[in-house]
Amino acid sequence: MAITPEPHHFASVSVLRGLSADEIAAVHQLSKPREFAPGEALVTEGERGDSFHLIADGEAEIVVGGEVLGTLGAGDYFGEMSLIDGGPRTASVIAVSPIRTLAVTTHDFQRLLERNPNVTRKLLVAMTTRARASMKLTD
Repeated sequence: MAITPEPHHFASVSVLRGLSADEIAAVHQLSKPREFAPGEALVTEGERGDSFHLIADGEAEIVVGGEVLGTLGAGDYFGEMSLIDGGPRTASVIAVSPIRTLAVTTHDFQRLLERNPNVTRKLLVAMTTRARASMKLTD
């Protein structure tokens, strides 16, 4: 099912939760449409992460070590950690059908953070909360 990505679609992204509607709109404004053909890699496992993608329409497979682990479709997203650290991709994402995404580059996102310290603080809180949950630690 195709979606027309609107700013509120970015609000479902784990690292962006907690941002205001205006802050989410600022992230949305950074996004650029990208199109991929069936069989094309949207991102490749092990390569440096330089973008986040929100899927507008189409389907892709998540592949780790040559094994298909799942599928992504309209409204799904990947690469959110790349917005923060630009580290290596933990999986490949391969188009199964023609696919359109809205992409936000790490570079553009970092500039947004530099201009908006409040967004940076909110992201730090979200990341800390996520880290604590994954380690099952409490304060």
